Amino acid sequence: MTRSERSFVTLDGLRAVAAFFVITFHAPAFFAPSGDANGPHAFFESYLAVDFFFALSGFVLCHAYGRRIGRDLTRLDFLKARLIRLYPLYALSFVFSSIILLQRFAAGEIGAASAIKDIFFGVAFLPAPSLTGETFLYPFNGPAWSLFAELVANLVFCFVAETETIGLFALASSAGCALCAAVLLGVLGFGDAADLGALNHGFRWNALGAGLLRAAYSFFAGVLVFRIWSLRPPAVALPPWLVTLVLILALAATPPARLQTAYDLVVTLVLFPVLLWAAASAASFGVTARLFAFLGAASYGVYVLQAPLYDLTIFVFGRWEAAIAKSPLAFGLVFIAFLLGVATLADRWLDRPIRAALTARFLSRGSAVAAPSPQRESDPIGGAR
Repeated sequence: MTRSERSFVTLDGLRAVAAFFVITFHAPAFFAPSGDANGPHAFFESYLAVDFFFALSGFVLCHAYGRRIGRDLTRLDFLKARLIRLYPLYALSFVFSSIILLQRFAAGEIGAASAIKDIFFGVAFLPAPSLTGETFLYPFNGPAWSLFAELVANLVFCFVAETETIGLFALASSAGCALCAAVLLGVLGFGDAADLGALNHGFRWNALGAGLLRAAYSFFAGVLVFRIWSLRPPAVALPPWLVTLVLILALAATPPARLQTAYDLVVTLVLFPVLLWAAASAASFGVTARLFAFLGAASYGVYVLQAPLYDLTIFVFGRWEAAIAKSPLAFGLVFIAFLLGVATLADRWLDRPIRAALTARFLSRGSAVAAPSPQRESDPIGGAR
């Protein structure tokens, strides 16, 4: 394994660490004292993980495909490769979510027309249309909104991948300025509910613009960081534990309410790109490298399966509400271990074989696209909802 490969394993570790923070945000019965994801929370800033993962995705996809798109890899095959990477485990999450849907339908909570609509668009991997802006883009799996935003960013990327670095700087800077303006002015859905967190928007229809803007800045900031890192890596490589600690502190912080908007913007616009640039040269060895590689391989499954498995857990063990309330953290740790186990098995026995088969079936032979390794292709496993 080269030093570059060892440092990219560190990126896998950061992805996994952020994934576990996201779990705490999406499992309020275990990690929010009030049981409300939008109320007091152990790690309230964990929703910023989605912005980190957009940046990480831009970095790694530029490394893997940036010089190939338009040459030995067609734009269509690149987009096919991204769909093949994302869809299998999303489909598994859809199966789990369907159990809850059937239960709600049987209880009369939703009508047949609504259920059929959500199923149709869910299978198609598309946001479900809504007559009210308060509805989730993906009723079956709320966090899937960031997968949609990722694919939109990927679509733009395949047309600008060959752009000079100065052009990418202009693109990322423009998106960053637009993000600042939208947040400060409270437009595009950013100002709809302050208690959610300054940047914690994008998962509902009335904040679709917010989600796309978050993806636009962070993804292309990641692309730009890769270009800069390739030309001028850090003079001194930081140890993996240090870059990991910085990410943990950033996501675990609880800034005063009056400073939260400033905190979110500084972390997203400045800290995450700098952290990514430094972490890309932080080589991991031995046990640390193996642990990061293992957790990184399971991290996408952890993200995409967490919401439906949490809903199923609460549904099945709802009668244990009193016991959970007495020891929420203990139950939360058990849930994390369970989720990690399911994600690991799904990655090994379901996702990889299916992706290999789909790659062989649908990608052009001349494009030379292999079934992507978790250590070579990143996915947004964050997501505020």
